[in-house]
Amino acid sequence: MTPHSDTCSQLPLEARRHRVVHELDAALNRLKIDLGQAVIACSGGADSTALLLAASVIVGRRKRSQAIEPLVVYVHHHLRPEADQEAEAVEVLATQLGMPFCCVNIAPGEAAGSLAAAARDLRYQALADEAIGIDASFVLTAHHADDQFETMLMSLARGAGASGICGMPQRRPLVQTKGGTIELIRPLLHLDHKSLCEFCQVAEISWFEDASNVDPTSPRIRVRREVTPVFESIWPGAVRRASMTSEILEEAAGALEEKVATLFGSPQMTRWDRKKLANQPRVLIAMGLHRAALYLGAAADSISQRHLIPSSDAITDHQKRPRTFTWEGGLELHVTAHEVWLSYAE
Repeated sequence: MTPHSDTCSQLPLEARRHRVVHELDAALNRLKIDLGQAVIACSGGADSTALLLAASVIVGRRKRSQAIEPLVVYVHHHLRPEADQEAEAVEVLATQLGMPFCCVNIAPGEAAGSLAAAARDLRYQALADEAIGIDASFVLTAHHADDQFETMLMSLARGAGASGICGMPQRRPLVQTKGGTIELIRPLLHLDHKSLCEFCQVAEISWFEDASNVDPTSPRIRVRREVTPVFESIWPGAVRRASMTSEILEEAAGALEEKVATLFGSPQMTRWDRKKLANQPRVLIAMGLHRAALYLGAAADSISQRHLIPSSDAITDHQKRPRTFTWEGGLELHVTAHEVWLSYAE
């Protein structure tokens, strides 16, 4: 672990003029995000440290005309002994940058099931709770272009549909409250990890390396270490371009989802007129069936294109005989001459 160096709220001029600051400012303006209504998640790693530093520059500029103080939050998972040192370092840095800080404790190790899933769910809940506590509307995280590229590749390899291969959206609802929706914002998706590390170096601020980021058994880490470098060596800048493409895919998927809603009706509908579906593009039929399967409780990864494509083909062909397609988890799709319905096997 490399400890944070001493700093002051006035970062070097080169850092204050760095591309990361401009990119973050542009993203916040494009997404209409008010930093005064934000919680910034910071783990002490290079990416979230870069987010915190860049946000502090923007806050400093805007304080001339308005009082804005985003809350910096470190979520302590109590899974690694180094976390105490990281939390302390983030607090010191936030204080020196003139930004309020809090450390929130969670215990994913005590939860049943997947540790990673429990950690993620509890972390987001903790960040949302802090946002609620200060009446904030946004939670900012430091997901970047490399994260996006890895997510898109893994989703593609798993056979995800149109919405899956888009990767992570720049914004999504995190929790609904009486006062409105708290949104999760990922404003760094157009910036790669290398740029964020460079920015921290220019700012003369070091960071912590999480040992889990080099775990050779993790599929994501294997993609990061073994696959992404190959793409970048063949097409330099591939990571950033793919992240920008994800926004186009997200808009396209959104347009398709609107058509699916018109064609299939409400998500809880599980029975449809085959004639109404038969002349539609296969992609719309597959998306509608997948949406219905999720509503019935199917795990997202359990329903892949190998289930959806043959089922969609059966709906659009000219055969009249009844057919049943068995999907994972006990789901069955029934196709007759006039109807299509999805149900669990009896």
